[in-house]
Amino acid sequence: MRVGGAPVTLAAGPRAIVRGNSGELRRGFANLIDNAVRYGGEATVGWRIGDGEAAIRIDDREPGLGGADANRLFEPFVRGDPSRNRATGGTGLGLAIVRTIAHRHGGTATLTDRAEGGARATVTLPLA
Repeated sequence: MRVGGAPVTLAAGPRAIVRGNSGELRRGFANLIDNAVRYGGEATVGWRIGDGEAAIRIDDREPGLGGADANRLFEPFVRGDPSRNRATGGTGLGLAIVRTIAHRHGGTATLTDRAEGGARATVTLPLA
């Protein structure tokens, strides 16, 4: 995405190896990065390892979740964008797909507001 001109930066962490379907994982992370760029203006991708898992985080700049229920945003067809205009957003399946992919790989997916502004999506996956 960055090569294509999207405002995406990488805050690389230590080497982490996870087992999984590379196509599914790529799709899940692409959904999160696309959401961060579309709704938060930019994406910063980083990770850390600990307790036998990798925690991959995608941060955006603003405005954050805006009081939306983070767990509800992972449900199919739920959109955080109050506009129902399809031209301004997707169908509301991206985060449901992310959570399904994370669960298939033995992990989790969460959303939180960051204290410094913006939102953080975190996917945890077991290390290989």
